[in-house]
Amino acid sequence: MLVAALLRFYGLDWDDGHHLHPDERFISMVEEKITAPSGVWSYFDSAHSPLNPYNRGEGSFVYGTLPLFLTKAVSHAVGLTGYGGAYKVGRALSALFSSRAWTASRAWNPDVLREEGKS
Repeated sequence: MLVAALLRFYGLDWDDGHHLHPDERFISMVEEKITAPSGVWSYFDSAHSPLNPYNRGEGSFVYGTLPLFLTKAVSHAVGLTGYGGAYKVGRALSALFSSRAWTASRAWNPDVLREEGKS
């Protein structure tokens, strides 16, 4: 498991900052446009929320907002912001969550544990 996790984190900047993955490129552009709302009610006013990609000039946004918001928050916390930095944070978060999901699915599935005990 440790080797798999290390491989997930190795080479996060595999495209050398050229944004070769089209989904990442689009999400990076949207991440750069969204801003924190002035308050809780501003967030829930979806017609005017600064976190709503549709209010930032995007005619379509088919991705979930949790990864977008989490990447925006963590990238600001670590100082890797904007088009040239947030995608690295997004890749690291993706590696972290996929590694944890795999580990959790193995640990919480009794059928997997029984099968591993047989071999």
